[in-house]
Amino acid sequence: MRHTSDTACRRAIAYAHLLDLKQKFLEAGQRYAELSIRFPWLDDSERLAFIERALAAALLSSAGQQRSRLLATLYKDERCQTFDAYPILENMFMGRLINRSSLSSLEPLLKKYYPHLLQSSLQDSSGITSSIQDQSGKLSSITSSSVQKLLERALIEHNMLAASLIYNNISLENLGLLLEISASEVGNSKLLLI
Repeated sequence: MRHTSDTACRRAIAYAHLLDLKQKFLEAGQRYAELSIRFPWLDDSERLAFIERALAAALLSSAGQQRSRLLATLYKDERCQTFDAYPILENMFMGRLINRSSLSSLEPLLKKYYPHLLQSSLQDSSGITSSIQDQSGKLSSITSSSVQKLLERALIEHNMLAASLIYNNISLENLGLLLEISASEVGNSKLLLI
């Protein structure tokens, strides 16, 4: 019986990793959350790593009802309160607006679980590592276009949903100021949510 369970566990882990590599973050997050509770014989450190991976995947996934359910599961899990990304999880779960500056707290989490996304585009076409300065002048290693796009998409979608809870009617310019993007980007992003 244990051999069958070990095989099922390894298969579930491999499937979650595959979903993660295919950038199906919502499904991967659900699988990681399931892994953190489904197999009680796993070490606490392994189960904690799975719940942290679920959090990372949930933060990168697209906004919607399934993501809200996953965020609720993670928010209610006491183990998540120990993570540096917990304040962002809390704000997303509560439907609060999130500033771009707060995304810097996700950098260690992304480096830990998504190094392939960071490494693939931290190098420009000449093979030289590139970096940008954030608003504080500090060099930021989250310069990869893929990770930056994923984070910004998730942040914009979340903030648009949060803004919809606050405002019944808002101009594109004001929504752009609220989301920290231009009005034309708001128009393009808005089409994605309809």
